[in-house]
Amino acid sequence: MDPLVNMRALGEQVLLRRRRAGLSQAELAQCAGVDPMTISRIESGQKKRLELETAARLARVFGVTLDQFCVLEPAADNESAAAPTPAPPAAVPGLALPPDVWGSEWCRHLAAQIYSWNKDDGMSLKAIAQRLNAAGIPTPSRRGQWYQPSVSLFLLVKMPQTKKGRKEFMAKYGPRHQAEDDEPTSQTAKRPRNRKTAPVG
Repeated sequence: MDPLVNMRALGEQVLLRRRRAGLSQAELAQCAGVDPMTISRIESGQKKRLELETAARLARVFGVTLDQFCVLEPAADNESAAAPTPAPPAAVPGLALPPDVWGSEWCRHLAAQIYSWNKDDGMSLKAIAQRLNAAGIPTPSRRGQWYQPSVSLFLLVKMPQTKKGRKEFMAKYGPRHQAEDDEPTSQTAKRPRNRKTAPVG
């Protein structure tokens, strides 16, 4: 890396971005494909040099440019300012979220909806990011916009990693499941038709 990069400032930025994303050091390392010890050494300021590939991987995970990640260029979303309380998002067809914006239940419902858009409807992560931005859905940092990497990271963190876990998660939070609960079953709908009233007298 460029010797002009302030590694201490870089470490503080990595720590800040990681916490805003709600990730542990191990989770960030997994997302970026680097060793957890590398993340620890960067954040503590012990690492004196950072390989370009490692920096690029971390920048990609955080959805920022390499210059922004290396603190050579200010972030477009002015992340140094305090994050305000996000406004409730606009209505999105098929998206029913609890009122507590960025509460734990809200995040689970959002993750289930994003997963459904991707797996059931075949939407790309880029298209999903555009839909979330258009609807005003806040990002994990409550600032900036959604990008393909941030959508991917959100799913990686919020969705269970096993097939069984994802199935149970979607059964509880998925939009398809909720819609099925609101519709009568075919057997229920047929019952009144099969009932006949005996003639009186």
